[in-house]
Parts: sequence; C-alpha cells; structure tokens
Amino acid sequence: MLKLQLKLRPSARDAKAPRPLLREHGTPTSRWDRRLFDDPVPVSLGPNATCRDTMIDPRHRTQLRTTDVQVWTARVDGLHATVEYIALLDDAERARAARFSFERDRSHYVQSHGILRLILSGYLGVEASELTFIRGRSGKPQLTRVSGQPPLEFSLSHSGDYCMVAVRLEKPLGVDLEKIRDVPQLIDIAQRYFTPGEHRLLASLAGAAQRDTFFALWTQKEAVVKALGQGLGDKLDQLAFELDAMGEPQLRSCRGSLSAACQWSVTRLSSVTGYAAAVASLHPHDLVKERAWNIAAIA
Repeated sequence: MLKLQLKLRPSARDAKAPRPLLREHGTPTSRWDRRLFDDPVPVSLGPNATCRDTMIDPRHRTQLRTTDVQVWTARVDGLHATVEYIALLDDAERARAARFSFERDRSHYVQSHGILRLILSGYLGVEASELTFIRGRSGKPQLTRVSGQPPLEFSLSHSGDYCMVAVRLEKPLGVDLEKIRDVPQLIDIAQRYFTPGEHRLLASLAGAAQRDTFFALWTQKEAVVKALGQGLGDKLDQLAFELDAMGEPQLRSCRGSLSAACQWSVTRLSSVTGYAAAVASLHPHDLVKERAWNIAAIA
C-alpha cells in the first residue's frame, strides 16, 4: 500500500509530485537476518507463538456470504514471530522482504503477509504456504482461483504496529490503515491531493480536529482507490467527500459522478486506538464485521 510521507518530493516525470508516504524506520536488517529468506525454518506455531489459536474454524467458511464484509486486525510487532511466518511466504515475497533496509520494515512485511495467508487459508481450506497470487492489470494482487471455491477478494494494509485484512466473496473491496500522527505539511498535502472542498474544510480546522479529519479522509479515499484497483496512483482528488450531520466523511462523488459514488459503501473502522482505518466495497453488503486476530494484543 502506498503510504504518506512527511516531505513532499518533486517528481522526475512531471511537475506533479508523487503521493506522499508516511513511513517509520528502525534498525537496518543484518546480514544474518537476510539468510533466513534463502533457507526459511519450518513453521512451528506452538502454544507461545503470536499466531496461536488464530486458524479460522472451518464452520465459519460457510457463513461468509456475498454480502458479508469481514475485517481482521492483527498486531505485527515482535521479531520472534517473523521467523515463524517466513516459511509461509513464497520466493517472491521472501525476496521482497530481504530487500528492506530496516529490520522493522522487513519484520512487519513478513508478519502481515504471513497473517494474510493464514486468514485466507482459513476461508479456503488450503494450506497457507500453498496459496498463490497474481497481479491484475493495474497491479492489484489477487488470489489464484481455488478449484471448487467462489473467488475470494481481499485487501491488506499495515501501519505502525498493526495490519488489517479485509475479505469478501466475489465483490472488490479495499482497506486502509494509518497510524495517526502530526503531519507538518498536512495542508500542503491536502491542497495537492484532495478536492478544493476538502482542502477548504481542513483549512477551517485546527489542531487535533484538523489532523483527525485529514486521516479520516485519507484512509477512506485510499480504501476506495484500492477497491477500484485501477492504478494506485494520483486518484485521490477524483473522490469527493463531505461531512455529514454527525461530522463523518461521506463519499459524494466518484470521478465527478454521484451515481458512481452511490455504488460504493465506505465504512470507518475503529479497531485500534490511535489509528484511522476504513474499508470500501460495492453495494449491497451487510454491516462490516470487525474481528481480532490476536485478541490479547489488541484488547
């Protein structure tokens, strides 16, 4: 997922800067750690492992209907858990993880993608390490269709010490998660990537209200863009949001079309204190069900 960055950088291609990223860095990955990706250890999900008791009961798979949207939240800190998840990843995922310069980034990538595999395997009844993924024309990752199973759509996002996985049968969806923090260039980012109305709204606010509204708008916009899957590039200003009577952002226009916006449902999530999150999917669907992957870490 494309993330926010505290500094706007000029684009080498044109005058429009790339979408900003907000990233955290830790300790550079050691050479010893990189060897794990070439020869992963066997997975041993013992009673003390982070992913203890997290496999989905097979009975739950029959309860996932086409109108169901489920969002899992998991904590992804702890280097010991990284070793457990490495063997679940395929060669491409391990190669990408090994390219991270910072151990924190590598660890979070490995854990979030390992958790994604375990969650999807629970719905499909397939070993997590046997799942295969392809990239659509826009680069959006998709599951290779499992024989005898309806297509399972998913979306993954991670920020700070948490990740979220959203799942739904057949219909596209997107989820976005951002750790809330102060962004010095918040108004500049909004002016460049949001609609004029959204920029004016943020400019009228101050302090925590401005920051929290910015992240609420950002995550809801990003969730829709990810669900659309049509080039995760500079499309945030094609989605127009307005605040409703309760002060919550509501999608009013998609690419200038009210009817297109009405096809989408955008739900603000509240699983983790100090984070903003949202999930978007096509109508119709039932209420979004939020589930905890490692309950003790989130409660």
